[in-house]
Amino acid sequence: MKSGLSTMSKEMGVMECMNMMSLSKEMMSRCCDMMMGMGKKDEAGMMTSCMEMMTQAMSMMKDMNMTEAAMKMMSDCMTMMMKCMENMMMAMGMMPGMKESTMMGKMEMMMKEMKMMMAAPMDIMACMNMMQMMKMMQMDMEMEMSTSNMEMQKSLEMMDCLCMLNQSTMMMCQACNMMNGKKMPMMTDMKMAEMGMNEIRMAEMEMSGLMALRMEFGKMKPFNGMKIACSMHVTVQTAVMLKTMMMMGAEVRCCACNMNSTQNNAAAAMNMMGIPTFGMRGMSMDEMIECMEMCMFLDGKMTMPVNMIMDTTGMMTKMMMEKHPMMMEKVIGVCMDSLMGMQMMNKMMKEGQLMMPVMNMNTSPRKARIDYKYGSMESLITSLRNLTGMMIAGKVCVVAGYGDMGKACADAMKMAGARVIVTEIDPFCALQACMDGCMVMKMEDACKTADIIVTATENRDAVTEKHFKLMKNNCMVCNMSDYDSEIDMTWLNKNFGDTKMTMKPMVDMYTVEGKNIMILGEGSAINMACSMGYSSFVMSACFSIQLMAMMEFYMNNKMYEPKTYKMPVGLGVKAAKMHLSQLGIELDTLSPEQEACMMEMQMMTMPEMVN
Repeated sequence: MKSGLSTMSKEMGVMECMNMMSLSKEMMSRCCDMMMGMGKKDEAGMMTSCMEMMTQAMSMMKDMNMTEAAMKMMSDCMTMMMKCMENMMMAMGMMPGMKESTMMGKMEMMMKEMKMMMAAPMDIMACMNMMQMMKMMQMDMEMEMSTSNMEMQKSLEMMDCLCMLNQSTMMMCQACNMMNGKKMPMMTDMKMAEMGMNEIRMAEMEMSGLMALRMEFGKMKPFNGMKIACSMHVTVQTAVMLKTMMMMGAEVRCCACNMNSTQNNAAAAMNMMGIPTFGMRGMSMDEMIECMEMCMFLDGKMTMPVNMIMDTTGMMTKMMMEKHPMMMEKVIGVCMDSLMGMQMMNKMMKEGQLMMPVMNMNTSPRKARIDYKYGSMESLITSLRNLTGMMIAGKVCVVAGYGDMGKACADAMKMAGARVIVTEIDPFCALQACMDGCMVMKMEDACKTADIIVTATENRDAVTEKHFKLMKNNCMVCNMSDYDSEIDMTWLNKNFGDTKMTMKPMVDMYTVEGKNIMILGEGSAINMACSMGYSSFVMSACFSIQLMAMMEFYMNNKMYEPKTYKMPVGLGVKAAKMHLSQLGIELDTLSPEQEACMMEMQMMTMPEMVN
């Protein structure tokens, strides 16, 4: 029985690998036809030879004992593709307007790097690095096209060829992965990737701040030399930001920071764009930790670490400092994007364990007001309706916490027609809730009548054992903050896990002392686990501030010591201006006298407003 299962798993691996190689062959065939149409017969002939070699490799793979020979055939095939790319670049150099451009020097440097890469044994990481270099070449071509006089149609055709070669490399990357006997946690499905690319294009229409940064810094490349590992929610909005970072000169890798928030189509699209992205929706905690470790090293072999980290939860940074402290000495800084992560970093700083400077991305009041207010307000209602189809009007909704996020959640529920109760520990916030028309109660009293409970405290244990036992039948409980511990899921699963019934993905019903309690999103942030997260426009405003902060952090890194820092002042204003043009808004201007008066008043009454 055991040997039969082993044989079956091997056969499935071969079939998957052959399917991936077949798709790669199909993409190369399309590329070959396009080059024939452009009159590039030599390149088309080389591509045909490459496809024939791939066919031989596929036939050899039918015998599992021939894996090494098949790998060599794949390596030869990749060499042929590289030669084809070299000839294509030579052809581009003959186009009008290209000889005077800086592209030719970049292409020559890139070809040298590719040849060095090909000299090493072929593996999945080599494929991924090759894909990233090809994608950076495409983005440089797009930038060059906007300012040069080259023939547009020929340029577009050449970029299409490069894109298809990139897609082909992605398929071969997955084939190498399967032949090596270890399946990498990466999304490489072509249909998902195409869907993700379309969604990324739609998001770019809304993300005017990031588009403005591309136009302003695309040619200057201020991120040259920056090798960034990002542990973030893998969404289409994140993909737009990482693509912008690449266009500004950075080498970028990404991994999922949450087991339930990854959008698989976005992950596949990012891999196709040449951004190595590790993780997929529904993976385990152990797999997520493995993904973080893969993301930290450019070659996947713990010899080429990144020099900058962008972390949402702080988990990757903490893990790397504990497991690879010597490698972390090469990291010049960390950009932290959550209160939970900053809490972890501040604790490490107090204990003397922090090894590099950390910038708190949430210390801009303007960023928080856009992020929490408008992001939470829209995404909470969308998530609840998409997930449950419930009528919110008339329901009793309890919002735990009345900070920036809690205010947004309460406003959203009121606009949807709910009767809102707020729970608070802060007297001033409680007074604000009363003056905004909300009832204020203790959670022990409020949960008895609640139809929906939303936690937004940015703290732990907002809903615990005593609250679960007091809830009424069919109460729905969800979380909006980054803290997965706001709802005590550990106690619930330990004591009533045997009653758990999954009604649909991300909707679990527990029976607690005879009453049904509905948990949405498994206690994680509901808008990330059960919906698309914040809107593209909101994320553009936030990401624009973050990228400008990273630029300051990277270019002036010698000024920063191993401790935590607030974001530089003034970035929020610049980011807001980038987005006003899309809304068709023009601003009045202050006279020098008015400006001096306003600054004096702000410094006396609200100094935090200066940022």
